[in-house]
Amino acid sequence: MKLVVRELEGGYGNVQVLRGVNFEVNTGEVVTLLGRNGTGRSTTCKAIMNALPGQRGQTRWGTTDLSGLSSHEVARAGVGYVPEERLIFTNLSVDENLQIGRKAPANTSTPTWTQDELYALFPRLHERRKIKAGFLSGGEQQMLTIFRTLMGNPGAILIDEPTEGLAPKIVEVVAKTIAQMRKRGLAVLLVEQKLAMSLSISDRVLVMGHGHIVFSGSVADFRADDQIRRQWLEVN
Repeated sequence: MKLVVRELEGGYGNVQVLRGVNFEVNTGEVVTLLGRNGTGRSTTCKAIMNALPGQRGQTRWGTTDLSGLSSHEVARAGVGYVPEERLIFTNLSVDENLQIGRKAPANTSTPTWTQDELYALFPRLHERRKIKAGFLSGGEQQMLTIFRTLMGNPGAILIDEPTEGLAPKIVEVVAKTIAQMRKRGLAVLLVEQKLAMSLSISDRVLVMGHGHIVFSGSVADFRADDQIRRQWLEVN
């Protein structure tokens, strides 16, 4: 199965951000979406979840056409979303947050996750499992957001800026968790600013500029292309 995006367009009000975005993410691979701030990376994730009014284009997960579905229906079809904002239920415990995220996979071939497996990736959350999520640190809340999404047993997952503002030790846990997603056969689209970390766990790289994909290739191809990095990533 694969996540397919074709000619995706959309924006906010009269401001068009996406101008014909095309790419694919296969199961069992991590694809990192790079670009300067404001180029449309987060907007792309929102558009895949059909969260932009008036958006155009086609998105597909496996044989399921996602175009026109509600965000809830996209999630039910097997696409998980970890937004940049840490959307947790602050008045509920860690355990309760994870239980709310639990649902059966949309496809019988999709790998399933248990709380014990996730707690093993970040034991600190297990230690604090009975504590209300509002009392967790920023890094702990970020891991809870990721784990709650995985409890929904998605086949594809969109992860938007998961390491923003996190301590190096938590960044390592995020990277380890994403590597486990790939090992379990998920299709992972990662939006990330920490280049070294994202390249270390990625199979392919996409670079976005002016609302569309300006580069698509392997990590090795990206590392070898100085012009792409200078033109579309470096701050002048």
